[in-house]
Amino acid sequence: MSTKRFLGYDADENGKLVVNKQQAKIVKRIFMEFLWGKTTDYIKRILGREGVINWDGGTKWQSTTIGSMLENEKYKGDTLLQKSYTVDFLTKKRVQNEGEIQQYYIEDDHEAIIDPWIWECVQLEMKRRERYLEEHNITRFSQNTEANPLSSKIICGECNRAFARKGWRTPSGDRKVWQCSERYKVKGVLGCGNRHIYEETLIEIYLMAWNRLLECRDMLVSDWKEKICWQDFGRWILWRLLRIHSR
Repeated sequence: MSTKRFLGYDADENGKLVVNKQQAKIVKRIFMEFLWGKTTDYIKRILGREGVINWDGGTKWQSTTIGSMLENEKYKGDTLLQKSYTVDFLTKKRVQNEGEIQQYYIEDDHEAIIDPWIWECVQLEMKRRERYLEEHNITRFSQNTEANPLSSKIICGECNRAFARKGWRTPSGDRKVWQCSERYKVKGVLGCGNRHIYEETLIEIYLMAWNRLLECRDMLVSDWKEKICWQDFGRWILWRLLRIHSR
């Protein structure tokens, strides 16, 4: 198995995958950044900005490659054989295997970098985001997150579509407002009847919710500690349920 473009692993003299400990730290970080809510595009920008070395020794990352890493079962120690196959032995052209030839799945094939339960959680989160985009008719889970953290997060209570950020010029100056994307989908024609909301109001609502959490932290700490005590047991239960469901 070639590991030339495979971050996190090297191959020994027998071709067996062995963990590259330095690269494995980057792989673990990518998985956790995704579970913490970041998109592959956002992770790409973070790694590039920090000058993190990628699979080919450069610092330019691709969001599509990061997405492929998050779906790669090899990071949890398993291997799916014949994901692609050669269709022309003269040109060496390979195509994705869409059921044309038999595939083989090997569990515990090599040392894992990512715990299986974390890998499975990432797959669930990817599916959740896909459903979210479809449900609210959104093309991206978030966009320009650093400057616009509320992107794709404000959902209309009337039509279930996402609010979009707009700049309004008023006599008192420019203001940022959020408006349902269906309200004026056709220029000059009123669609959704839900009204706009000023960005400063949204920020104020968020801060009120956050401060409320801080005010109630003493009451919540005992509940959080209880959840931490059950965390390892919960991981095991989740892993077993996912395995049963996958069969």
